[in-house]
Amino acid sequence: MAYIDRQTENGQNFFLPKLAAASLGLNDGEAYVLLETLAQSGVLRRVFNVYCGPSGELLTTVHSEDELNEVPHCDECDRDHDLRDLRLELAFELAPEDDRIRKAA
Repeated sequence: MAYIDRQTENGQNFFLPKLAAASLGLNDGEAYVLLETLAQSGVLRRVFNVYCGPSGELLTTVHSEDELNEVPHCDECDRDHDLRDLRLELAFELAPEDDRIRKAA
């Protein structure tokens, strides 16, 4: 939690397993399990950052695999990409406070 608090205080909205691993002295798998455990407890939630493959521009952040079918138009390339043109990044973000309260109850 100290890592999450520190990152949040520094303005970070997303917590990436690879960066958490480096910061905490863990391997990527251990950091993923730690972040996933925090997601299951309602502190975080898993998201996917969707990037334009050619430009690297962040197009959207989705909260489920189903939402990947609704990726917005890419203004950088001025076209709608198919999934092969996109890069996905698994990340975690703070769960909305309502979700945290519901899980705690």
